[in-house]
Amino acid sequence: MIQWLVDAGGFRNANHAIWFLCTVGIFLTMLIQRLLPHIVWLIPVTGVVVHVSPIVNAVRVSLRNERSDLYTPDCIVFNSLMLVVYAGAFFFFRHRETE
Repeated sequence: MIQWLVDAGGFRNANHAIWFLCTVGIFLTMLIQRLLPHIVWLIPVTGVVVHVSPIVNAVRVSLRNERSDLYTPDCIVFNSLMLVVYAGAFFFFRHRETE
């Protein structure tokens, strides 16, 4: 399936496809876990644990002008966007919890 996604032009390489599928899986897992009470803090923690390292590595590679198929400006944008999604989900569910 991964190679099909790459061949179809959806992703630049297999690493991007794998990372995308893992990210979506983790996010959906967090939303499912949200059905259980009092674990809303796990949403931003998971986002930070999963997405900060690729952002840091992509920035490091970019600042050093190194060539990398994995750590590109797209990596910075995607992982930053996912942190915003996790934060949005956290604040949404936190707000619903206080009503």
